[in-house]
Amino acid sequence: MLKYENLLKNLRAYKSIASDVLSGNLSHSYLLISDDNEVKQNLSILILCRIFCEKKDKFPCLSCPECKKIINNNHSDIHYYSGRINVEDVSKIIEASTLKPYSTDKNIFVITDLGQMNAAAQNKMLKTLEEPQKGVTFLMFSHDESMVLATVKSRSQVYFVENFSAFEIEKELKLQYSQESYDSIAIASAICGGKLDTAVKYLNDDEFKDLYNLVFEIINNMQKSPDILEYQIKVESHKKRLKEFLEIFYIAIRDIMVIKSSSTDIVLCKNRINDIMNAEKSVSLKAGSNILDLIQRMQQRLYYNGNPASVIDELLFSYLEVKALCR
Repeated sequence: MLKYENLLKNLRAYKSIASDVLSGNLSHSYLLISDDNEVKQNLSILILCRIFCEKKDKFPCLSCPECKKIINNNHSDIHYYSGRINVEDVSKIIEASTLKPYSTDKNIFVITDLGQMNAAAQNKMLKTLEEPQKGVTFLMFSHDESMVLATVKSRSQVYFVENFSAFEIEKELKLQYSQESYDSIAIASAICGGKLDTAVKYLNDDEFKDLYNLVFEIINNMQKSPDILEYQIKVESHKKRLKEFLEIFYIAIRDIMVIKSSSTDIVLCKNRINDIMNAEKSVSLKAGSNILDLIQRMQQRLYYNGNPASVIDELLFSYLEVKALCR
């Protein structure tokens, strides 16, 4: 199944390869660098559909027999290789590349993560990449450019697949995950770092939703020092996900600041709008700004391997202190 085509068709890599297809100048080797598994999986389908589609246009029709075979993963002239690939595996790839296509004039070899092919195996690929059989194209992906030999890159057209904006991801996820609440989609889009696979993971992750609810529980109910112990225990139960907790906390405070200075239109946590408007009464602009700075300091400390328990302690104590001092 192909997803996210509205996003993927605007990527530079797709546009360039589609142009090569339409001009009849399909390269023998493409290397796309991306650590987003959702992008890699769906972009490869979109590119393959463009290569084989019966419709000669920038975008494949996705409905012709060739496109349907690709979407259903049963096209006879496309060969997939995933996981660890050693020298013996490459020998089989090379042998397969010398055979004639079954049903078209092209043989496409898709390697889903070239970074998992060791150096000896990559070296063995070089001659085939440089002098492939007619109609043979290698469509290769890697999560990390440094894992690919320079000699392989020099024999390929290399594209670094760009990340998407939070707005682009949110718009697409609303189409793909209509059963999810808009606030869940908005938060997942905001903290995923431009990566589709991370956003999708959050949408399917119950603990992520627990973190989201815990942030608002703290904002609503943690009012005095004696309350801190209860929330220390609750946050520490999610200490392996502290990075995400801090990101959600930052977004919630940011929404409070938005309410104070503008309107509700650009609030991300829309299903919590009443909580945010209530919290806004007890958080001044100065307090909100200082709390955002506090969260960023805690994020930096955690990044440099700070002790999670001490990060949680300082966050909760300082949060109440800042609110009290900046009334």
